[in-house]
Amino acid sequence: MPRRAPLPVDVEPSVMKWLIDSSGWTSEELAKRLKTSSRNMARIESGAKKPTLRQLEELSKIFERPLAAFLLSEPRAEKPLPKDYRWLT
Repeated sequence: MPRRAPLPVDVEPSVMKWLIDSSGWTSEELAKRLKTSSRNMARIESGAKKPTLRQLEELSKIFERPLAAFLLSEPRAEKPLPKDYRWLT
């Protein structure tokens, strides 16, 4: 069966930046996981290049977020992390 051409997907750059920043992964680590260059990852993050559907599927697994999160028109406000009330003894 012939291999299909990659399907580019429009992702709002602010949404992509928000998802990357909130994931805790660096751009270099993500580039390695996606088997692409750091330059391409930076272009995807800035919106200069559209990510492929395969890349978004992989990112959704890495970020543990639904694929639909990449299709938002703007970043969502997240609840602040809870305070840690543990004590060292």
